Amino acid sequence: MPASHSSGNLAGSNSDLCAEMVERDRERMQHEMTKSVNALVDAGEVVVGPVLSVRDRVLVFWSEEHNHYAVYTSAGSAFHFVHSSSIEELGLDKAGSGMRRPLVAFVLSKEYCETKKAENRFRIPKGTKFYRVVCCKPENGERRLKEMKYGDYTFHYDPSFNVLYYFREERDAKNKSSAT
Repeated sequence: MPASHSSGNLAGSNSDLCAEMVERDRERMQHEMTKSVNALVDAGEVVVGPVLSVRDRVLVFWSEEHNHYAVYTSAGSAFHFVHSSSIEELGLDKAGSGMRRPLVAFVLSKEYCETKKAENRFRIPKGTKFYRVVCCKPENGERRLKEMKYGDYTFHYDPSFNVLYYFREERDAKNKSSAT
């Protein structure tokens, strides 16, 4: 039996073939995503740029590299990761399984952050600056902007002045009475 047909070499060639197939699939998906993004940007449906603002419609995708949902931005801009509170609202799976195409989302707010640890959930180097973006489905965007809650804070959006006001709520009466 020739050496090329030994079980060790056959396993190696199967492994190489699998790796090639995975790489071709990744390249095909990247090409499809680029086409989808370009079509949506050309139609004015979404914003792709270095700076994203409240009310922008953006594309959300699963980033294998960062093991988290991210917002599609232009090259060279800071990372924009979807806030964990938005994942369920967008109907996404926490592990990114089943996400094959980008999803259009509406930006409600964003928070500028910096990684403090070398080991972090986004798999980015310590000291990297990034944004956590709170978003929702586009059809719920305007309604959600009018009144948002985040922890003990309530946010009110005033479209006439394009301003987002916030205030901290008092704790309930039970907590007030125990504090005295």
